[in-house]
Amino acid sequence: MSVFIAGAGAGVGQETVKTAIAAGLGVCAMIRNEDQRRALEALGASVVIADAFDGTATAAAITGAGHIDAVVCTLGSKPADGRRVDYEGAKSLIDGAGSAGIKRFLLVTSFGCGETRGVVPPPLLKKIGAALTEKDKAETYLTESDLAWTIVRPGGLGDDPASGTAVLTESGDVLGGINRADVAALIVACLRSDKTVGKKLGANDTAKVRAGDLVPFET
Repeated sequence: MSVFIAGAGAGVGQETVKTAIAAGLGVCAMIRNEDQRRALEALGASVVIADAFDGTATAAAITGAGHIDAVVCTLGSKPADGRRVDYEGAKSLIDGAGSAGIKRFLLVTSFGCGETRGVVPPPLLKKIGAALTEKDKAETYLTESDLAWTIVRPGGLGDDPASGTAVLTESGDVLGGINRADVAALIVACLRSDKTVGKKLGANDTAKVRAGDLVPFET
């Protein structure tokens, strides 16, 4: 399997590059910052430079990546100018995948999107609500497409090494935490399972929530 990973320069995206390559997948990493190229190539990924805000450039990057089986969108950032990439970037990738004839698409958003919004404590919702609104729009755009989609909604993100105790779940009422490396492992598991197509799945670490609160989704 060959995957195209957008947002690969840092965070969940970079961890997914590492995990996918370790699992034997071919990886093309899309980044905006040329300075991140060397580190990704050292991991074994091919690299394309494109700005996800530019739909034409994004589509060209996907088409120029060669044979791709799936697109993974991990885009998300704090805007310096008030413009968020969460929806606009995801839309560029969804449209680009469709134009290239790539059916499989995995979108990483966040717990608090969609039907899980009401579980987020008001102080946290005040802080991240604007980002969640854009991620909601991205989810809707994807689910209304004809792609074979999966949405992964992580809880609060940490940078510790993978714990190995993280799970996917369809439970939408548990707000927990998860390390970025564990999210990456769950993304790769989703890509390898047809059971996750058409699913919106939470990603949490069983060690960071109350025992019994999560019912694992078996890929």
